[in-house]
Amino acid sequence: MKKILALAVLAFALMAAPAMAKEGFYIGGGMELNRIVGSDVDQWANGVGVDLKVGYNDSAPRGQAGLEIDWFKTVHPGKTGYVDATLSGLSVNLKLFITEAKAPIEVYLLAGYGFFKIDFDHADAFGYTGLLGKGVNLGIGFEVSITEHIALNVGGTYRFITYNKATDSVGTVHIAELNGDMLSLYGGFNIYF
Repeated sequence: MKKILALAVLAFALMAAPAMAKEGFYIGGGMELNRIVGSDVDQWANGVGVDLKVGYNDSAPRGQAGLEIDWFKTVHPGKTGYVDATLSGLSVNLKLFITEAKAPIEVYLLAGYGFFKIDFDHADAFGYTGLLGKGVNLGIGFEVSITEHIALNVGGTYRFITYNKATDSVGTVHIAELNGDMLSLYGGFNIYF
């Protein structure tokens, strides 16, 4: 039922979408689903949470581009024998629109860099309470105008994350590099000013 309702809303938005620019400053918010695919930190299941964005899109004669700051926080249940964890990230991303400016559906490519943190609900066997990492983001998405100032934003991002620090009750400790790559799917709305 939820899938049918979501598809009906999307279909309505696509049919009713006027051709208008999604330019200028915006704030956005929505839901994010994260799947950890990195082989070294795969002890957590998929997580769902919130995603907030602030950015600026600009049109030029040769195409439209945008700069965006993206913050998310998702909760991940631990797999058998592991504690639950909260994953958060802060990224700066460049968006390059690949469709014609002011099209009803504007498709974009995304590239950026981010800092990521996994907080464990309890200390692990080594006494660590979390992991700190950083990495490159590559993604694709689209925006659909709903009104003159509101756009539906849907996208997917692959995050190439390397965790190389752990936190404990005293501070931060350097550790061997851990592959923490992650696939992020996002759906939400942007409000343009």
